[in-house]
Amino acid sequence: MPYNTTSNKNAEFTHEVLGTPCGKKTIIHPVAGKMIMDHITLQVYDAPELKVTIYQPRQENETEEKMEQLLR
Repeated sequence: MPYNTTSNKNAEFTHEVLGTPCGKKTIIHPVAGKMIMDHITLQVYDAPELKVTIYQPRQENETEEKMEQLLR
């Protein structure tokens, strides 16, 4: 289902954004080791070459703590 990227009806532009593959991904970081993330990839409906993937650390395997340590 498409998402409208703006809630302002007077905005100059809007694009429909499709939520595409989402799930769980394991990343092996050279310093932090194994980290488990939730992810979703969003794609602009009228420009399919434009995509952004968002990763969110899961509580599994102390991933949140590892991310915090990496960001210090």
